[in-house]
Amino acid sequence: MRSHRSGRTANHTTGAKAATTRVATKKAAPTKATKKATKKAAPTKATKKATKKATPQTAAPRPTGIGPVRWRVATKADHDAIVVRSLALFHEDPGTKPMTAARVRRTLAILDREPARGIAVVAVAGSDVVGYALLVSFLSNELHGEACTVDEFFVDEAVRGAGVGTALMTALKTGRIPRFRRAVALELEVTPGNRRARALYERLGFAPRKNATMRLLRTP
Repeated sequence: MRSHRSGRTANHTTGAKAATTRVATKKAAPTKATKKATKKAAPTKATKKATKKATPQTAAPRPTGIGPVRWRVATKADHDAIVVRSLALFHEDPGTKPMTAARVRRTLAILDREPARGIAVVAVAGSDVVGYALLVSFLSNELHGEACTVDEFFVDEAVRGAGVGTALMTALKTGRIPRFRRAVALELEVTPGNRRARALYERLGFAPRKNATMRLLRTP
């Protein structure tokens, strides 16, 4: 409300000042000498150049792109980056139990010790980690072999929509992730309301399962 009121008042005041200025200008028309002095005082090229340098740039810088992104098996040096992104994932999409940094590190340590359980992979642009996934294995008699479950998957906001998720799923489908080269199926969960993710997975060939998943949490 204050800004609107101030704006209207300023407009009225400006009109009054403008009328006064026009009268004053008419009475005090510039002489030839005044015009000559004004012309001499005009800014030079050097002045314009200096002014241009001193003017702050307020426009946002144009994005330069993220460059090619590749997926690789995570190492211990990537653990900190994965922890940060796992916590961000559970902040965006809370799970059944609260997530902590200690819990993430414990999971990563188990996967490092027992790769038969699964692996962590990271998406890398240059030398920067921009996403991660936890890929977990289970043996399915029904499917006649090992299946790969994408237990967690997260891509940084800055690179979403750039094909990073598609690159991972394509690598898994075509056997380019060595640990799951022989997997007979890929499985994942998606939040019902996440239409964008569902559309992506459906384009890649994923389809809803016939049977609903049920879960019973055991108490220690």
